[in-house]
Amino acid sequence: MEYNIGIEMEKIKERVCGERVISALSGGVDSSVATILAYRAGVDLEAYFIDDYFRKKDEYTFVKEVFADLGIEVQLCDIQNEMLNAFKGISDNTQKRPIFRKIFYETFGKLIQEKGGRYLLQGTIKADKKMYEKGQLQHNIGIPFEDYGIENVIEPLSELYKPEVREVAREMGLPEEISERQPFPGPGLLIRCLGEVTKEKIDLIKEGLAVAEEELAVYNLFQVVVAISDDLVCSMRDRAVPDKYMLIVRGVKSKDAMTAKGMIPSQDVKDKLENKLMNISDKVGRVLWDPTDKPDATIEYI
Repeated sequence: MEYNIGIEMEKIKERVCGERVISALSGGVDSSVATILAYRAGVDLEAYFIDDYFRKKDEYTFVKEVFADLGIEVQLCDIQNEMLNAFKGISDNTQKRPIFRKIFYETFGKLIQEKGGRYLLQGTIKADKKMYEKGQLQHNIGIPFEDYGIENVIEPLSELYKPEVREVAREMGLPEEISERQPFPGPGLLIRCLGEVTKEKIDLIKEGLAVAEEELAVYNLFQVVVAISDDLVCSMRDRAVPDKYMLIVRGVKSKDAMTAKGMIPSQDVKDKLENKLMNISDKVGRVLWDPTDKPDATIEYI
């Protein structure tokens, strides 16, 4: 890997020239490495975790505690109500990323103005750009930043793929809970909610993902995905009428997210996980396993 950490930190320091940098820190390995690079470069850095309601269960607590140990205070920006209100009645999957992207960058534009920042730091990587080139809308690529009051953007990892970012994380001494963490999409659980976006559906995905990641940890997967159906399905729980949701579980093996191999767990693991997922709520009526490879499928659903 031709990536000199010291040189990259010097590039960041020279570029910002003492101006304040606002970091978009989600807790994933990409944004975490970008944040650590800037922090150790000695720039005037403020890190923000955007809680849009589409994060993993207890995610801010996790991120705040991990980065406190690294010497960085992570501040919370709560836009849950704004996001949920924006998606009321939205069922067209093609509208979801653009709506999310607009609110996300409007939020950072406001933060930059309020905090006297000049730069936005984010963890864009090469795979994001490649998927954008293939036609998949990305929340962090092709952005008219100036429309949101963002003058300058720093993306120190934009020429690296995920394995290389992990290598940088290890070289910089980040804990394994960051360096080896599974990828998580920028728009979060939003793009795993098929059809209309509701708080109830997001809550079911959130609980289901926590269970699935724990039960499938034995396989050391690249990524575990839990999505939720749009239409209601029949189930033998209570009455056999279509009044329950279907959770879709996807586990993949991959190196760089450009290709992936779908998997199905052993019968014992599958039975145990299905039972736990069926019991997170009486609104779950069945579980579907999706072992499709990439290509032809994408890892995420939307």
